[in-house]
Amino acid sequence: MKNGQVFPVPISFLIRFAWLPVLTPLIVALIANRPVATAVSFGTLEENAWAANVGYWSSVPSPADSDLYAVTMVSAHDGWAMGRNGIILHWNGDTWQEVDSPTTASLSSVSMVSADNGWALGSDGTVLHWDGDSWYIWGNVPAEYYCLMSMAMVSANDGWAVAVWGGPSAFSSAGSIFHWDGVSWEGQGMPYNLYSVAMVSPDDGWIGGEQYVEASPSRPVLLHWNGIAWQRDTSLSPDISADIRAIAMLSTDDGWAVGWGIILHWNGESWECVAELPGSILSSVDMASASDGWAVGWNDNAMIMHWNGVSWQPVTSPTSSPLYSVAMVSDNDGWAVGQGGTILHYWVSIERMYLPLVRRDSGP
Repeated sequence: MKNGQVFPVPISFLIRFAWLPVLTPLIVALIANRPVATAVSFGTLEENAWAANVGYWSSVPSPADSDLYAVTMVSAHDGWAMGRNGIILHWNGDTWQEVDSPTTASLSSVSMVSADNGWALGSDGTVLHWDGDSWYIWGNVPAEYYCLMSMAMVSANDGWAVAVWGGPSAFSSAGSIFHWDGVSWEGQGMPYNLYSVAMVSPDDGWIGGEQYVEASPSRPVLLHWNGIAWQRDTSLSPDISADIRAIAMLSTDDGWAVGWGIILHWNGESWECVAELPGSILSSVDMASASDGWAVGWNDNAMIMHWNGVSWQPVTSPTSSPLYSVAMVSDNDGWAVGQGGTILHYWVSIERMYLPLVRRDSGP
């Protein structure tokens, strides 16, 4: 306690280090074969404080018991989560609350242009729009059987969405890319299943998916937008068998993609596989900065991976439920959602303790 404040002390730290200031002068005295008097006191914060930022993922109360497939944050006090049967949740800075939904279609993606302009999409080509007061059905993209998977808005008049074919012969590769021009969503068919889209600017973006060939392993598909057309990138090794479930771009020469057992990095020239995770599915990735990012998914249980600027490392999850989406507000604030209405919050605690200072008075 210092000035009426109690500082949390990590037990592991106490066990390892708390005895050093007290025993060190005693040991020295014994070696020198001379008496020693010691006194323990507490100094000022500047003199003897120890502090560290420690991040935690923790479960928070959820008003939903349906699967949540997407989460996005406008700010630390404004966010949205959506999922099965059209459920929509809003974060107001204090709690997650369910709001009225105009649809029962499952919602798989949400992208906000601003606090009062946003879009959500999902099964059966469903498209919703947020006008600052309510979510309403904008309409459907022109394809009855398409399941819209991901959306990325560049501005109020420029956005992209991708879809997979959910109708007859659903196991063949067939998808579509849709563009919003401020008036309507117009689509073009593609011979791939498309799961994710991320935009760096109006002239630079990426789409991830897979090419399925019957009786053969799926092949990852990465399409690049150059401002004129979407073209398939062929820099990734052809030996990789996987799909691309999510993409997060930091800049034109720094981006990440995750999917079925893989983590890929874009260095401005090529995509390279930096981690293989057999038996795992990473469904979402978001980067707080070039040296801090998160990916979530599942294997036998929930899966959380952290990028520390050097490597991706597994982090213990407070839940066993599969996680489907992650969104970071900053490097010390983020959210993840998943199966059965699961909601996790990432926060950073500043742990401090005061180390005892030792006064030593030596005898003659």
